[in-house]
Amino acid sequence: METGPKKSKQDLKVACWNVRTMLEKADSSHPERHSALIAHELSRLSIDIAALSEVHFADEGSQRMRRWLHPLLVWETIIWKMPVGCRTHDSADKGNFYSALHRLLNNTPANDKVLILGDFNARVGRNSEAWKGVLGRHGIGSCNDNGRLLLEFCTEHQLAITNTIFQQKDHLKTTWMHPWSKHWHLLDYVLVRQRDLEDVLHTRVMPSAECHTDHRLVHCKLKLQLKSKPKKKGNPVKKLNVGSLCREEVKVKFQADLQQKLDESPCTDDTTPDILWENQKTAIFKTSEEVPNMVSESQCGFRASRGTAADNYKKSALNNVLASSGITSVKAMILRNQMRWSDHIV
Repeated sequence: METGPKKSKQDLKVACWNVRTMLEKADSSHPERHSALIAHELSRLSIDIAALSEVHFADEGSQRMRRWLHPLLVWETIIWKMPVGCRTHDSADKGNFYSALHRLLNNTPANDKVLILGDFNARVGRNSEAWKGVLGRHGIGSCNDNGRLLLEFCTEHQLAITNTIFQQKDHLKTTWMHPWSKHWHLLDYVLVRQRDLEDVLHTRVMPSAECHTDHRLVHCKLKLQLKSKPKKKGNPVKKLNVGSLCREEVKVKFQADLQQKLDESPCTDDTTPDILWENQKTAIFKTSEEVPNMVSESQCGFRASRGTAADNYKKSALNNVLASSGITSVKAMILRNQMRWSDHIV
């Protein structure tokens, strides 16, 4: 019998794409709307979530990052309103960019699944021995300064670069061609936690995707293993130990203490059954707590539940306590005290 949290699988297709811009230019040689073309390509490839770089929208940065929040299945979008550090030669901008990523991951719960997608303008190379766990055996090209920054960041946060995990042809790995040397490079990445690599089914470039940009779309297919949060257990519920009344000394003390509490209970003008029941119940529970061995902690005691069945169970348990202590029933006890209190009503 399974006692742990249940698992469910969620198929997901994500993509990152440097589209250069989503703004429409009046003098453009392309008659179709740029945003409509991007939307069409993403729909054609059945992309569920796309992280677009360099959108150039007003009041937005040029890089988006999306984070999976377990177990709510909600995506949170973080937008940096700053120049993307990995696409600038200014070391201060690069520092700000990675500092923002550091703060984000440090504030992320350790059990959350994390996906980082985008154009880092970094070449990470193929030295998988030096960067075990971060780089796979199927990297491409050489490493540059931006690549070392990305590799150090991934090492610190135990992230893996999924682009280098799968063996495939180079044209299914590279995302950008240098305009002068005509050499192809891998600049756009999909990062996940190393422990979640089993969720990644495939990461590859989709050469057929076209939106008049010099970057290729990177497609990643995942089958997320999701665990539901275990239900929080409530505080232990007190349970009446009726069996202890079989002992004569416990039975005598319980009878005496209960009768004393009933005699000392204040008289009231309200003699409705609900009020009388609450008074009798309070007296019984207080007496049970004071008598040794009468109360034990359990997860299946008197819970605050609704319904006739639950109420009948409680009354039955109280009747058992009273019967074991020499009192016939709750009803008889209420009638007896109702007669006692009626003498004081003017």
